[in-house]
Amino acid sequence: MIRTIMQFAAAPMILAALQAHAAPAPTTVTFSGVVTSPIGGSITPGETITGSFTLVADPAWSTAYVIPGQSVDIESARGLGTSPLLVGGTAAFQDGRQLSFPTSPDSQRFFERITRDGTSNVVDLLAETHVGYGTSFLRVELQQSQADCDVRCLFADPAGGLSPYQTLDLLAPGVQAFGFYGGPTPFYNYFGQFALTSVSITAAPVPEPVDAAMLLAGIGLLGATLRRRRA
Repeated sequence: MIRTIMQFAAAPMILAALQAHAAPAPTTVTFSGVVTSPIGGSITPGETITGSFTLVADPAWSTAYVIPGQSVDIESARGLGTSPLLVGGTAAFQDGRQLSFPTSPDSQRFFERITRDGTSNVVDLLAETHVGYGTSFLRVELQQSQADCDVRCLFADPAGGLSPYQTLDLLAPGVQAFGFYGGPTPFYNYFGQFALTSVSITAAPVPEPVDAAMLLAGIGLLGATLRRRRA
């Protein structure tokens, strides 16, 4: 009886551990800004916008173009369907208008581009979905020349490499920090540009292989202990 209970209890834990390890780490971009060039949607210049969006750079659904030490470009294939859902996001404008991504899009795409090639320094991330003729998207982009970076760099950590998960200095000389938004209405799509006032790019932690291994080992040890007690 105890053995049967242990088998049923262990199975979901094993499955969850393996699934958690198999899942790619999502990149979450949290931002705020001021709208500069709205087109449609009754949004006016000077309104604030705050929001966040998430990309899941699953290797099975994306292609990476890498020049070691210079650039990383991870992009989804165009026209991806609903499953798995790889992007999501929400944003709120000063007037209370909300922009949110659909959970069952007809198609979706994303990209994550980081460049430090000795000429320019760039961070550029996009999440986008389509339902019918409606498009929802959020994008942030930061650019700086190497000459300005030599004075004070967009990438605050000199040893940060091409990781997007490092402090970005929006106030460094020559940094252009901006973003784009877009969303559907029943009759048309609205979109626009905003000046970034803050941005944070983080990765959700994913259990290491050792976590799943420890869980399996612990269950095995518990089973052995029960067998010895029964003997």
